[in-house]
Amino acid sequence: MNRSENLFFTGSSLASQVHAAAINGDKGALHRLIIGNAALKDKEDQFGRTPLMYCVLADRLDCADTLLKAGADVNKTDHSQRTALHLAAQKGNYRFMKLLLTRRANWMQKDLEEMTPLHLTTRHKSPKCLALLLKFMAPGEVDTQDKNKVMVRQNKRQIRTGSMCFLL
Repeated sequence: MNRSENLFFTGSSLASQVHAAAINGDKGALHRLIIGNAALKDKEDQFGRTPLMYCVLADRLDCADTLLKAGADVNKTDHSQRTALHLAAQKGNYRFMKLLLTRRANWMQKDLEEMTPLHLTTRHKSPKCLALLLKFMAPGEVDTQDKNKVMVRQNKRQIRTGSMCFLL
């Protein structure tokens, strides 16, 4: 039994193994599994989370890069309609956001709460992730609100949320 199986899952299915390799940062095992069965790169667990999402949650950038190079779907959603970019934005993980955005992650995807990754970036004290996200959108491209009626609007490089305003 390899290290990934021991640390995360006790099951022996290939789906369990690929998720375990992703979360434990076992790039070699991850590569072997997805080469052996390409469908595993986007395999969902019981929550609809993919190996790429587990890489974001566990901060395993090298494994995420391996999955993306193998053709993992950067915009696949879980049962809450969240993408890997939602998870990176929620964590305020600049490196992952940059990787996912350069791979054409959809920053406009709404989850079940109607939150986009843009909404989630406004929750952090540092505007670094928000500024990164703004680089990937055209001026005037955003005018959306979440389920709680928090408006995110981009107009002349200005982002306004419930209690914050960012002028860029």
